[in-house]
Amino acid sequence: MVQSEDGTSLETQRMDGIRKSVELGFDHVVWNEGGKSSHSSDIETRPVLVDLLSEVEKGNVKHLYVYNTDRLSRNDRTWSIIRWKLKSNDVVVYTNTGRIDLSNPLDDLLMGLLSEISQYDNRIRTDRSRRGKFFKVQQGFYQGGPTPYGYKNEKKRLVENPEESQWIRKMYEMYLNGRSVHDIRRILNENQVVPRRKKPFWSLGSINKILRNPIYVGWYEYTDKKMGETVRVETPVLVDPITWDSVQTRINKTQERKHQINRSKHFYLLRDFMVCGHCGQKMSGKIGTNNHFYYCPRKERNWVNDDTYEGTWERGRGCSMIRSLNIGRTDQIVWDSILKIVKESKTLREQYRQEVLRNVTKNRQKSVSISKKLERSRKSLKKELREVEQTITDFETSILLKRHSGDPDQIREKLNHELESVKEKLLGVDQEEKHLRDSQRWVNWLDQFESDIDSKHEYSDEEKKEFLIGVVEKIVVHFDPDKNKHSLEIEFNLPIVHDELSYRNPERHIEGWEVLGGDTRVVNEIHISKGGRPQGS
Repeated sequence: MVQSEDGTSLETQRMDGIRKSVELGFDHVVWNEGGKSSHSSDIETRPVLVDLLSEVEKGNVKHLYVYNTDRLSRNDRTWSIIRWKLKSNDVVVYTNTGRIDLSNPLDDLLMGLLSEISQYDNRIRTDRSRRGKFFKVQQGFYQGGPTPYGYKNEKKRLVENPEESQWIRKMYEMYLNGRSVHDIRRILNENQVVPRRKKPFWSLGSINKILRNPIYVGWYEYTDKKMGETVRVETPVLVDPITWDSVQTRINKTQERKHQINRSKHFYLLRDFMVCGHCGQKMSGKIGTNNHFYYCPRKERNWVNDDTYEGTWERGRGCSMIRSLNIGRTDQIVWDSILKIVKESKTLREQYRQEVLRNVTKNRQKSVSISKKLERSRKSLKKELREVEQTITDFETSILLKRHSGDPDQIREKLNHELESVKEKLLGVDQEEKHLRDSQRWVNWLDQFESDIDSKHEYSDEEKKEFLIGVVEKIVVHFDPDKNKHSLEIEFNLPIVHDELSYRNPERHIEGWEVLGGDTRVVNEIHISKGGRPQGS
């Protein structure tokens, strides 16, 4: 744009070069790189320039026009290659200011000086541009690339985008309430929320980035690496600080457990939640040809961490967790137990109900506006229908009284076509109103909630793991040698075990209720049949 305004556009440069070739009586070939930067691009990324230098080496190019020598390169390394190629092949260079013969020592010196001046000028311009950009950022102008989801860019400043920001808040709320990133993606896609990339579906990566981006809590950092300076820029707050901190805590906890998974060759659903109730060690897992079990690694860790630890293996030495747990059986019992508690939890049901009702309320508010528009359309179409029907009546009357000229069949066909068109539009309004009424009917949120929990039985192992991270704090394992069984104490993040509803009026539930928190722990017992061997082995 700037080159176009000061008369040095690419087209202007091309025409100047052609005129010079005509003036000298030469044939011409145009080597056009378009909008390439002669400063940042190395010769490897400039195929047009490579072709030109190849022709120079073949002796096919003896005269070269460039508007200015800085068009060839402002890059030190690239410029030295170009200059050497032109000089060694006796190429005469022409610019808008004159002729440079590199075989002439003075011209060669001049071209070198022009190159140095061009590179210096470019560095000054780049530095000025960078400092100007940094100053703009300090003033609150957004210079961070594409506008983040939840905002819109108005005059280079971020402002809230209400249609998107409501979903930003919902993402944080859902994640904070134990929903997995997979759940959030499903809900977004089911509600046809369009991501910023304009692709039909959300990716897990996009949601994770949103949950991690501090811009939503009111700030982001912009760093100028060249100057080594960082400035914190304030932005409109979309998520309150308490919610933000809580979400980051859960994300960090998730990452810690995922790192444990990544260090392991095999996948373990429960290992990273399990703690030995006898010695406090984190439980380990082992998957072999005939053995799949969770166990306390106290003895192993003592050998690794203490060179002075002596003695051969001895059951019970160092920890009284002397029996392991079959992985498959343990996973199934714990998973079923957790889903049963979650499904029966009044706390989680109430959170789900509130979320559904908020959406229903918003939809109904929108429905009022849509209903009014449909009613106006209905009135207008009915009026149009009466007018068409009256026109048809008048036309048929004029035919009977022989007061009409022309082809009556053609006119009758057009009128009937118009009549059917209006009736179709009225039918469309009726169907829209029916759809609107259906959407306003009572939503059986409890069925939805239970169906949602039941669907988790079909989760993949990774999805199950992520769901557990959202609801389970830890699982403490004890072993009772007398009863020959393990007890697993599952500790939840929320008091959802045996929580209950307390009605303000037990005889009239409609008057309201409150949720009374239960316990955060539940104990499952697993009897030992034969060590840690899988069933059927």
